[in-house]
Amino acid sequence: MEAHERLADASLLNEQPLRALEELHKARTLLHTLRDTSSLPPDDRRLADVEFSLGIAQLQAGNASAATAHYHQAARVLSLRKAKLERSLADAKIAKLSGEVDGVVQPCGTEGCLSQAEEDEIKFIGEIIGDIENRLNEIRAASSSTC
Repeated sequence: MEAHERLADASLLNEQPLRALEELHKARTLLHTLRDTSSLPPDDRRLADVEFSLGIAQLQAGNASAATAHYHQAARVLSLRKAKLERSLADAKIAKLSGEVDGVVQPCGTEGCLSQAEEDEIKFIGEIIGDIENRLNEIRAASSSTC
């Protein structure tokens, strides 16, 4: 799968979007197979990454509507990932507060805290979703100016 993504990246750099689409579709098929067999969670960032890359390739190939669909799918996967992380954060806070109400103070590193990496991921995913929304707005603006 990683080989397909690297070949796609190289193809995009060389302005060969059709070759990139071919490789990205292969990578997506592999990821979906893993997801469908429960070997990969539906909120795995690699699923969003390949959809985002498919959006870039479709846009480079001149297919704005297909690019939009892939960007939307990437945003959905990332939103699911972010929601799950936020739920974990809320559950951790509830557990910590419940312990404190019962007179038990739990230090981070035990039940009651998310890692800094998970908190950073929540922030980073929000930024990526914002970038996707900007790309979608640019596509909408470009298509309305050509009509």
